[in-house]
Amino acid sequence: MTDAPDASPRRKWWLWLPLAFFGVILAFFILGSLVVSGRASSRWKEFLPRAAELKRRIVERDPRREPLEGPATPGDAWQSYVDATGKLRRMTQDEQRAIEEATYSRATPEMEAKGFAVLDTYAKEIEALRLAARQGSYRAQIDWADGFNAKLDWLSTFRQASRYLALSARRRRLQGDLDGAIDDVSAVLQLGIDCGHSGALICWMVGGFSIRLGAFQARDILEEAALTEAQAERVEKLAAGAEAGMASLAEALDGERLVLDETCKALAEGRAKLSDFGADNGLRLLAWRQGFSFRIVAAEVDDACLRLSTESARVAGRPWPEAAAAYAGLQETWDSTSVMHLLMPAPQIIDRSSRAVTARLRLLQAFAHERRTGLPMDPMPTDPFTLRPLHRLVTPGGVLWWSEWTDDDDGGKGKFDEDPDTDGDLPVEWVQKK
Repeated sequence: MTDAPDASPRRKWWLWLPLAFFGVILAFFILGSLVVSGRASSRWKEFLPRAAELKRRIVERDPRREPLEGPATPGDAWQSYVDATGKLRRMTQDEQRAIEEATYSRATPEMEAKGFAVLDTYAKEIEALRLAARQGSYRAQIDWADGFNAKLDWLSTFRQASRYLALSARRRRLQGDLDGAIDDVSAVLQLGIDCGHSGALICWMVGGFSIRLGAFQARDILEEAALTEAQAERVEKLAAGAEAGMASLAEALDGERLVLDETCKALAEGRAKLSDFGADNGLRLLAWRQGFSFRIVAAEVDDACLRLSTESARVAGRPWPEAAAAYAGLQETWDSTSVMHLLMPAPQIIDRSSRAVTARLRLLQAFAHERRTGLPMDPMPTDPFTLRPLHRLVTPGGVLWWSEWTDDDDGGKGKFDEDPDTDGDLPVEWVQKK
């Protein structure tokens, strides 16, 4: 008796392959999600106390400060600056253009006349800026929790205010009022110092811009034949005080680190989306690399900022161009191992800018000292680029001091307003009036 044939059709085993493949993929996906979730939780616990400590250190920084000149008066300078610049925000484009053109080093008398007319229109606001610079505290009001979107709309008017004060210094000097001109130099230098301590890196950069404007005007004042010893001493002390009061490279990088930390926290906690931030390319790529876990991204970004600050502090103490070469190596490694270069400016740019501002202030100290005493400073201030004494040369027409702001010394030839694309020094020259 033969067995009856199997009535059920033979199962086609290969039909199960897609299902098995899908199951494997699903298992890997679940496993990967568990790994990312576990790593995210661990990294988030590491990140939160570090971020909180950084924020506490910046937000709770003592706002008290001694103004560059005169006894401190009551009040918060930041709020006074904001109040004083309120009307300046409504300035017309023609008025803004007149001020900008008049502050150029090669401004024509016609440009100056237009700028001076605008100063008369806003004389009350400029006087308020002078008074604000002498107040005893400064604390910028920044909502750090907004990260990249923190409102800094006041910063552009602070930048413009430094132009008004610098132009006022020029006019007073041309009118023979050197004490009044020095008052304005003091105010614009103080405004620059205050901006630099506001927290965010962009504030530090605006502060450097303001200090440069003040340095230009101080140099012109020191060239005046009518300058007295007391006035030269004032300029010398102002330059030294401005250098001492400038925010450091480490402080500037800490401020930018806080901005990035708060941005990543907002994304990790669901308070914001990538589309809410304009500069999100670096964060988007980091998120993709980390399984779209912004908790991991936050920790990675904070780690990277800490490494950058540590390395930059080490390199910043070296002479230029040794420091420039070290920065180039750091940048090459940085670019190949992370996307942080999409989120933060190159530290060598920040350091070079800081050294250039410092060099100007030290050159002014040497210039002012010699105008006051008739003798060169001894010892001569250190060139922040070479870490050796600044150069001094007596010529038939006067005295020339200079800093080797680029790789090589070319004998003081160049411009006080340096050009990064050309090799030149940072000179200050006193042409004696015959």
